[in-house]
Amino acid sequence: MAPYFYFFYFRFSNFKLLIAFAFILALVMLIRLNKKRKVYQVANLADMVILFILSSIIGGKLFYLVFVYPGSVMHGLKSLESGYVFYGGLILFFAALYYYARIKKINYSSLLDFICPVLGIGIAIGALACLMQGSCYGIRYSGIFSTVFPYVPGHASDTPKGVRLAPTQVLMVLNGLIVFAGYHGRNYFKNRSEKLRHLCRPGANFLAATLIYTFFTFLIDFLRDDYRGIKILSLSVIQWLSILIFFFAAYKMYKIYIGTREA
Repeated sequence: MAPYFYFFYFRFSNFKLLIAFAFILALVMLIRLNKKRKVYQVANLADMVILFILSSIIGGKLFYLVFVYPGSVMHGLKSLESGYVFYGGLILFFAALYYYARIKKINYSSLLDFICPVLGIGIAIGALACLMQGSCYGIRYSGIFSTVFPYVPGHASDTPKGVRLAPTQVLMVLNGLIVFAGYHGRNYFKNRSEKLRHLCRPGANFLAATLIYTFFTFLIDFLRDDYRGIKILSLSVIQWLSILIFFFAAYKMYKIYIGTREA
């Protein structure tokens, strides 16, 4: 855990720096991806990044207030550096992006495929920011690759200090990187195999990334020990959402595969 970055007499929050870096990198990546395809205008790319920033803040905080700390608004609003749920930001972002695509008359499925690798990197950097902040910490675990968070003066955190914990934030970083690598791997193999023609259909890349992300998110959540809000049948809201989204994405992918075979 390294919540602060010092530059002479100035102290900066590593969490805020990493989140700001993620948004800037997202815009740069979108511009570079668009150079190859030349499908969208730069204004569209900037709009998407702004939508993602607003959705991450508003959706992430609302999800936290409703499902993690219902009835305790002041607790959820006390800090702008904690109290967010990434799923909440994603759900609001995809909803906002859907209406944006309709207004701009852009194919929504193709747009999701286009931003897919950027989302993977964004997930990884966001998880790295959690590691710096000490949030999203894991259960007590003394095996290999465990993490130990030191006491940092002036940093208020409920993260257990000086004990070995499961490296949940590192696993979340790997989850984002797998989504990113999987996108490029699918693009490589789909151009070299007739059996993978269905991956060329609009939305297929995004659905495959969704399957990867929700599957590993469901598993990683078992290792988390921070407060997860209400539980239903011993599963957190995040895990139930992961299950629902996973099977919905699998159904949509199956329809794409069947449609390709019939064509």
